Amino acid sequence: LYYDISFWFLGKVANVKMTFTPATEKGRYIATLQGETVGLTGFVTRYRTDTYRAVMEELDDGSRLRSLSFEERVQIGKKTRRSIHTFDHTNRKWMEKNII
Repeated sequence: LYYDISFWFLGKVANVKMTFTPATEKGRYIATLQGETVGLTGFVTRYRTDTYRAVMEELDDGSRLRSLSFEERVQIGKKTRRSIHTFDHTNRKWMEKNII
């Protein structure tokens, strides 16, 4: 899916692309969302790009999905911030790793 984002009186300020695809392992899927500022807004925000990626598994015979990992990456100009979240559902643990 592709979206153009507008805000208030400003026309197109960002482009967003969303995808949902099967992973290589059966019963797993990858959802990705990537947004990028454009035009004057892009110039002001140093062409910020946000990317979010979730790996999910099927539960209850495919009637629901549960996240196994979630990665976020934010790039503003030449600087990038990245973090990875992993979920251990058996032990009820959420681990976060920040990568600079």
